[in-house]
Amino acid sequence: PKFNRTDDWPSGLDDQVLDSFHDNLKRDFRLTLRRFLKLQTQGMAQAKSMFRQLLDRLDECAIPHANALTSGVEILKSADLRAELVAIPRPILVVLGSEDSLVPVAAGSAMKQLCPTIHLSIIEKAGHIPFVTHQSETMTAVNAFLQQYARA
Repeated sequence: PKFNRTDDWPSGLDDQVLDSFHDNLKRDFRLTLRRFLKLQTQGMAQAKSMFRQLLDRLDECAIPHANALTSGVEILKSADLRAELVAIPRPILVVLGSEDSLVPVAAGSAMKQLCPTIHLSIIEKAGHIPFVTHQSETMTAVNAFLQQYARA
């Protein structure tokens, strides 16, 4: 619900990390996207092959507009949706990778503390995109969540 670190949300990223990412996108967005993809796979058992697959998929896509990318970072820096998260009247599934350097497990724990209706599922040895890199484990988590709350 909040991407940047503040006194009342210590599990986010430092502003300097987001500022650096923003500046790097303006300078060389292709290289920055490459580095970002590298972060997606950091800590994974098959990080190199998954990184290569992500690069190949990126190459298949239209080149994103640099202003759209930098605007996205500005949104991440300013958005605070914690009140909206707490207001959701239904159970919520949050799936995180144990090796995620962008949204660490600590952020999931902070979300759960903020909103007790959250069901936190940690995919071991996954980075930031477990729905791509660990599809089977992610589907298991989703199915378990659906089965648990379909009865409720």
